[in-house]
Amino acid sequence: PVIEEPRGLEAFAAAGERWDAALLFHELPKDAARPLHRLLAGRPRTVAVLIGPEGGLADREVQLLVDGGFTLVHLEGNILRVDTAALYALAAVKTILQEWEAWTPR
Repeated sequence: PVIEEPRGLEAFAAAGERWDAALLFHELPKDAARPLHRLLAGRPRTVAVLIGPEGGLADREVQLLVDGGFTLVHLEGNILRVDTAALYALAAVKTILQEWEAWTPR
């Protein structure tokens, strides 16, 4: 994984379409109805994983990212601290992509 330099949320949202998959891991289900396996089924070569701060992102910040091309992802039943959430999200994405040939989307 590449960890990019800090930058404003607006700049990050504007870059959302430069990745094959831009994922915003969110603590609430909201519109995050698509499973992570389905979001990664096209086997994207580049994936952005965005984890919000402790306490979450404001609704307007979430909308800014969604408008910029990010897709909401919710890991059911898991509200984690930001440091744990980042590792959890990366591990989930990496495992799905590494095991892509072992599972079949329905």
